[in-house]
Amino acid sequence: MQKGQKKAAMRKKGVEWATVRSLISDLVLRGEVKTTGRRAKKVQPQMERMVSLVKTRGLGGVKEAVALMGNRKEVVRRLREVVIPQLGERRSGFTRIVRLGRRRGDGAMMVKMAWVEDKFKMQNAKFKIANQKSKMGSKKEDKEVTEKVR
Repeated sequence: MQKGQKKAAMRKKGVEWATVRSLISDLVLRGEVKTTGRRAKKVQPQMERMVSLVKTRGLGGVKEAVALMGNRKEVVRRLREVVIPQLGERRSGFTRIVRLGRRRGDGAMMVKMAWVEDKFKMQNAKFKIANQKSKMGSKKEDKEVTEKVR
């Protein structure tokens, strides 16, 4: 290798950007992605940039995010309507990377990339689900309650 030249980051530029777009859209649509550590580190800054664009710059940011995603409007729509309201007042650090261990076939480090959620919100959601289940009850319990009332 000649002096002053760096190794290619992942692949050729077009293929690399297609991989980044694909992982970003999977993360937005599914909420979490299982991938290699190298790919996740490549995607994370792009994802942060896109969320910041949509969150802070209004309509101009939305249009720029659509252009970055190659005209995948459904991804940006979901990002704007579902994901960003869940992130609340957070200014950066929207995603997290959790190591899962090495892949069996080639030994590549596998990670799970997911949205960072506030622990309080998660506890609230679990509490609401538990309350809904307890309120639903079984039909036998409902009959017993109505019989006691009569």
